[in-house]
Amino acid sequence: MHMRKAGGFGLSLALALSGGLGFARSAPSEFRVPKILSRTAAALGQTGHPSHRLTMRTFRLVEHAIAAVNPHADQQSSKFHRLIDVLVLEINAGALPPGFLWKRFLGQSRINDEGGLPELALASHAHETPINFQIGAYNYMLSWAQSYLAIKAAGSPRLLEAYGKALIRLNMENLFAGYWDTGIASRTEKQLLGSHLRKWLLSNPPAWVIAHNARLRHLFRDYYHDAVRMADYYTMTPTLKPMQTLINRSDDRLPRADVAHVLAGITGLRALISKEQYDNRWTLANLLWKFLCLAKARHNKPAAIQIETYIQSWKNRTKRWYLRRWLSEALTTPGKAPWRVWSPPIEVRLLHKP
Repeated sequence: MHMRKAGGFGLSLALALSGGLGFARSAPSEFRVPKILSRTAAALGQTGHPSHRLTMRTFRLVEHAIAAVNPHADQQSSKFHRLIDVLVLEINAGALPPGFLWKRFLGQSRINDEGGLPELALASHAHETPINFQIGAYNYMLSWAQSYLAIKAAGSPRLLEAYGKALIRLNMENLFAGYWDTGIASRTEKQLLGSHLRKWLLSNPPAWVIAHNARLRHLFRDYYHDAVRMADYYTMTPTLKPMQTLINRSDDRLPRADVAHVLAGITGLRALISKEQYDNRWTLANLLWKFLCLAKARHNKPAAIQIETYIQSWKNRTKRWYLRRWLSEALTTPGKAPWRVWSPPIEVRLLHKP
């Protein structure tokens, strides 16, 4: 295989991808990729259908980039940087079809995943350490990649465009916990052209691309407006605070009316979730699992039956395979009683009157 150049570094793909890493099964065949992923790719000019061989080569590049991250280092190795250089070329050449990585995150997610981070354990070469292809590890890799690429771009619009496009595509593969700043999508044209904001944009490849792509800004503005409706602190509090009150009770009772009040709140939150909000559905399924764990830990059979009936009813009504699986896990997965599901806002007081 020939050598490809990336920003001054050369890396043989045969060398980078040696080891024959395997991959776990994808989501079921009825799974549909969220439209936001394909629309984002189209807005970035990344259309087409790469071959399976090319896609798997890129997938293994991502595996190796994750494995190359040293979590204890102040900066990453030249090997990691070379892998990122090649990955940028691959992504911008259209080698990653929308939803390819994300389907695996969704397919392997579990109701009791720590912090809502689905994990995909990959079979590696016989002589290598197994890789945990996990959203947490994936995002950690991307944060290092963005830091490296931002420094490398050094205010160059051409490089910011190339690096930003690749980072946005990689970021969009994780709809469970998008971590980069999409607030730029809500800025006005006047703000985007201002000297103060331009200085910041010259140091942030994804923000640079979003700021200079009106179609992308429109997509993100609409999508994330819907995405935050349920996740907003003040929207969740009327449901989470009563549940926290039950957790904090000294007598360990779970009155039927109070349990019903929490479940009614969850029903209200369900109504706020739009079609593509997979992460918000996981959040509610996880919350129900914790609520059931609380009832079981207190050996409160009436409350447990009340919660189980609610979960089973939702499971019977939904046609979404992943939600059915999460709700099935909520009914059967053992777990400890939660100690916190809600926290009061931080209260700031002035020491002296102005």
